[in-house]
Amino acid sequence: MSDSPASSQERQLAPPEPSALLTAYEQAQHRIVMLEEQNAALRQEIRWIDTLLAVPASVMSPSQKVTLRAATRALQRGSPKNNGLIQIESWQLCKTVGQSKDRFLANLTYLSENVGALRKQTHRVVTEDGNYTTNLYIGSTDLLSSPEQFQAKKRRNHGGERLRCPHCQSDRLRKKVTITCMCCGAVVDEKSRDLNPAEPDGPALSDTTALPTPQDVSADQSPFFASAESNLTTERIREQEQQVAIAAQHEPSGIQGKEPEPSSTHLALVSQTPLVQDGQTLLPAPVEHA
Repeated sequence: MSDSPASSQERQLAPPEPSALLTAYEQAQHRIVMLEEQNAALRQEIRWIDTLLAVPASVMSPSQKVTLRAATRALQRGSPKNNGLIQIESWQLCKTVGQSKDRFLANLTYLSENVGALRKQTHRVVTEDGNYTTNLYIGSTDLLSSPEQFQAKKRRNHGGERLRCPHCQSDRLRKKVTITCMCCGAVVDEKSRDLNPAEPDGPALSDTTALPTPQDVSADQSPFFASAESNLTTERIREQEQQVAIAAQHEPSGIQGKEPEPSSTHLALVSQTPLVQDGQTLLPAPVEHA
């Protein structure tokens, strides 16, 4: 005898077995634990990256930080051997961070020898066809997990050689470029910039270059500095002389035989022409015009 519709509906609404509920609960708990572990690992990785980015430029360049990030990911994915090293393929790993193979290898050498964040070993082997190839191995150090403790044995010369003042030995120098009109002496444009980039997080670098003091200039160099100082005034005098010569050519024939008298502006420029003697610039007393 077949079951009635009422009994069939009762079986569909019947609660599941207790063992099935327990199994589903355990699976959900296991999934929750896995997600919490992944979330904690991601938070830790983000904190490590933030700390790495905060390392001063005198210790690591942005390129070296990117290389260390790629090497760290390779260490996390690889299976270290007994000595804690894994083999990497530099020509492939460098492409993951947009670097050339030479730059990537140079950064690995710096990180292992100068910073101590990695261990690096190379092993040269002979291939079946008789050629040689080099296998590259890297490993982590105790310092890798604490980028805030990174210190370079030889600090990077970030920004190039730093110039110093020959008088006070300060490295706070500013380059000033002025564009001046050669006719009237008016300043058309003026720009300035700092020569030595400021590094508040790092001490002053020792490998600096001092500018020569005036007494350091040799005798054969003094005419060069003297001509540079009087160059502007000399050019202005030439401009005035050319103007006087052009005006004389256009004068009437009755007075062309007379020598044109220099203008007051020309006399003022000649009287203010600097004289150079023994490497020093001497200015004559101002001339009063009636």
